[in-house]
Amino acid sequence: MKRTTFFKSLLLAAGLSVGANAWAEEVTLTPTADTELNWTSDETKVTSYGTETSLNCGIWQEMWTNATPGLKGSNARIALLKFDVSNYKGKLTSATLKLTGTNPSTNTNTRSIYLGYFTSTSWDETTTASGSGMNTRSADALNIQPFNISQSLAKGETKEVSFSNDALLTYLNNDEDGIVSLIVYGVGQGCYINSKEAESGKPQLVLTYSSETLYTATFTETNNLEPTVTIYSDENRANVVTNGTLTDGTTYYYTASLAGYADSKGSFTVNGAAPSISITMTKLARYTFTVNAIDGNSNVIKALISDEDSYAGKAYKLYFSKYLTDDANVVTYVKDDNTFAASYTSSSESATQTVSYTAYTGQAWFFEGESFSALGTKNASDNYSGGNSGRGLSDATLDVMTMPLAGTYNISYAVCSNNTNNAHTYSFYKNSSENVVETQNCQWSVNYVKTTGTKSVSNISFASGDVLKFYGGSTNIILDYVLVELASAAPVTATLGANGYTTFASVYDLDLSNLNGFKAYTATLSGAELSFTECTSKVVAGTGLLLKGTADAEVEIPVATADAAAVSGNALTGVTADTDLKSDADGDYIFVMKKAASAADALTFLPLTTESEVTVPAGKAYVTVPATAFTGGGARSLNVSFGNEATGINAVEAAAQKESAYNLNGQRVMQPTKGLYIVNGKKVIINK
Repeated sequence: MKRTTFFKSLLLAAGLSVGANAWAEEVTLTPTADTELNWTSDETKVTSYGTETSLNCGIWQEMWTNATPGLKGSNARIALLKFDVSNYKGKLTSATLKLTGTNPSTNTNTRSIYLGYFTSTSWDETTTASGSGMNTRSADALNIQPFNISQSLAKGETKEVSFSNDALLTYLNNDEDGIVSLIVYGVGQGCYINSKEAESGKPQLVLTYSSETLYTATFTETNNLEPTVTIYSDENRANVVTNGTLTDGTTYYYTASLAGYADSKGSFTVNGAAPSISITMTKLARYTFTVNAIDGNSNVIKALISDEDSYAGKAYKLYFSKYLTDDANVVTYVKDDNTFAASYTSSSESATQTVSYTAYTGQAWFFEGESFSALGTKNASDNYSGGNSGRGLSDATLDVMTMPLAGTYNISYAVCSNNTNNAHTYSFYKNSSENVVETQNCQWSVNYVKTTGTKSVSNISFASGDVLKFYGGSTNIILDYVLVELASAAPVTATLGANGYTTFASVYDLDLSNLNGFKAYTATLSGAELSFTECTSKVVAGTGLLLKGTADAEVEIPVATADAAAVSGNALTGVTADTDLKSDADGDYIFVMKKAASAADALTFLPLTTESEVTVPAGKAYVTVPATAFTGGGARSLNVSFGNEATGINAVEAAAQKESAYNLNGQRVMQPTKGLYIVNGKKVIINK
């Protein structure tokens, strides 16, 4: 159907002459094809909906992403509409899609339908549906795009709805061949629309177009940047004009915008040809913007944002993790409050924001839902702690954590549901589904989690090597995070050497307050003097220790579950993983404890060479000594003591020394060889 405007008809009836290119026309188009595309588990089965009088525009949650490409689930349906606008493209001044929609709901209120498009136009009503391959192709492959317009239908309502905006008009004006594919879809719950086969209320695309030549302006930035350009009909820039609808002899105004650059403004006049406009964008001043996580003493723990290309007005959205961890997921800090997101706007040179955390005093492990690759969909909006949540586990089971030692554990977690209309089961298992730790029917949203708090289960016994597992139950279950806290634990063990000594470091916090049959020491270093002091406190994981007791004894050290602290100034550096080290002749020397061959061997620390690396085993400790501690160019050795008490034990590589050396019989030895000697009143081992 095509009609001339009423005003033009009056002029023609009056016998007035009018220009052939001056008038807007209106045309109403019906689809050349329409059908329904839905999910199927059998891609070989093709089902056509091209002859149906109504089409289901249900749910396609990930239709704009490739997280889980294609239609998923029995409610996943979209309606397809194809139109031929080839006679009008490039001339359109307005476009409105009219549909008759129905909300079939009897137990919920308003539902919405949305409009979008994709570039594929090869489909037809007979073969395009489930099984045709389109419903499993990625969003990129289909080039699916939303128009960001929607209409609402009340419960049980049937009415005509209209869709119209600049994005729809631009798409229709600029499509290459004028054959366009529109999609109608729902989010959450779907509705129905009448098809072209319906007796009434058929889809209609109402177009207004100009019979005069319309022009498209081309904008080119001199540095090959790609700003967003908006065209206006007035100098005040109040009325937006769609590019592609420009008319001859008219002056237009534009604003070019690009993040990090000052807006570029100007004007142009169409003069019988498509205008080409050159733009130069001016870069805003750049500087560094930082957001740091800090502890209670304002020390920087880590940089959460460090942007060296910031500028005034640049906006940041940051999601904070409730817990900070090391590379092994061990909790190191906890956030001071329950706010896990913030917005920042950079406004001045080298600006810094801070986020406060407190050192975590227990033994715990923290896992964000997004860190599990088995959870396919990541979503920042469904989280309680920072980062993203994860969902999509369905009937599979997720391995959360292998328990490092026997003991009892507390488990806290944040779980919610993507669909709160129905209950969905989730469970935590120990090793298998036969050993359930926790199970619930989840029918709550992330807002419930934020308001009511996270879930927890306490004092669950695990053996070393047991695996904590999570079962999602359905793709609706969303896992935000899991926190595993050690409530009580079996002690860790260490074996003393043949001389009754060993260095030690644990991956767990330790309680040294009540050791049985042995002692633990930390050390201080002054020059080349290494002094050991007994430690009876709770120390954090990784603390370097010297253990002293009965030769070859296996000793037990209790694990601390709270209140452990770092030892200030400890010269012993513990390693919890095999570590390759060597000395640096011009810098630091690395000393490690020599393995004793017998109980008579003294406590000896040997320097590593500067030529090749030595692997310090996990669970041991070493001492770093500056090269400046050694004077006179002689052998590098450490004098070792326990407090102010001489030990009869000393360190090493004390060869060719100028001081007088005496054997244990009190006889002076001019050229000491390997053995035990008295030098300057101290016992010294010569190793050469």
